[in-house]
Amino acid sequence: MDRLLQVVSDVMRVRPDKRIGFIYVGDGPMFDVWKQQSAELGMTDACLFAGRQNDVVPYYHAADLLVHAAERESFGNAIVEAMACGIPVVASAALGPKETIVDNETGRLVALDDFAGFTEAVLGYVDDPLMTQLHGHNARAHVDTAYNVVRQSKEFADHIARFL
Repeated sequence: MDRLLQVVSDVMRVRPDKRIGFIYVGDGPMFDVWKQQSAELGMTDACLFAGRQNDVVPYYHAADLLVHAAERESFGNAIVEAMACGIPVVASAALGPKETIVDNETGRLVALDDFAGFTEAVLGYVDDPLMTQLHGHNARAHVDTAYNVVRQSKEFADHIARFL
């Protein structure tokens, strides 16, 4: 998270003419540290630390992009939720994101610990709103196809039937 705040700072610095914001939804022991770091980077006005939320949909709707840099991630509900809301995702190429994101179609996969790559990927979306919109549309269609409840229920039933 501390590296992602640096990515946001870098993006804001190289695109001062763009309206860049950052929303963190969640809590945990590092919450206040990250909030302080954003202040030290001069981003108090650009960062919202919303804390733990029961309803995250309004935050997805307020976003143009989800950036997710976990080094280890299995499925990644936040990634699929964002994609279901029509938001492209820039994520580390950990196992879960590699299974859910179609690179350069529904978002971007970045090598683990390649924060210059994260900055470059975010700038790609900042600089190209049409690509952002297209990848968001593709993300929504991908989730509708790959993770719809009817298809998953059928696959689960077929899996169970093999053991009956």
